[in-house]
Amino acid sequence: RTESPLKKLLVNLMLLMTSVLAGMLIAINIVEEKMDNTVGAINVSPVSRKVFILGKSMIGVFFATYGSIAIVWITGYRDVNFGQMVLAVLSITLLSIVIGIIQGIVSDDVMDAAGGIKMLFLPIGAAVAVAELLSDKWQPLVYWLPFYWSYKSNEAILSYTSTWSQILGYTAIILALFGVVYYLLVPKIHAGLSTQSK
Repeated sequence: RTESPLKKLLVNLMLLMTSVLAGMLIAINIVEEKMDNTVGAINVSPVSRKVFILGKSMIGVFFATYGSIAIVWITGYRDVNFGQMVLAVLSITLLSIVIGIIQGIVSDDVMDAAGGIKMLFLPIGAAVAVAELLSDKWQPLVYWLPFYWSYKSNEAILSYTSTWSQILGYTAIILALFGVVYYLLVPKIHAGLSTQSK
């Protein structure tokens, strides 16, 4: 099989951007709820804060999953392992969802929310640049970025060289990094929802 290496790089970047756009969609959705003063209704409804957050997250998960499958299908990578692809996409989408929720809570308008989420393109660019341009000895510089591991995972899948043990290993690293981010940000989510509900 011969193809342009640029094609695989661009498809990989589109997959990463799809997960970021899922977070942006959630942030904008929450900001619109705040502008309509419907967040305060959580206190007087049977819906808990966790269910509210889960409900806002579902559209992001749906967008990232089906958007990624569509990208892979349309660009001609129809023989990849779609089980591995969905697992790789969902693992990085979790991080984008949490950041999207935080950005939606702290932002006052849609432009602020979108601008905050767009800042994720900086670590994505750094992860891709290091993975593609620097030698192996420089790779540890971006081991702390979950986008690096997602890029490596997508690269293996799009190259048809991925194994389940490899993808599960990358996913475990992404989820561990997600756990740290979630642990640090969940108090801000609860505090933000409490403030908005008053």
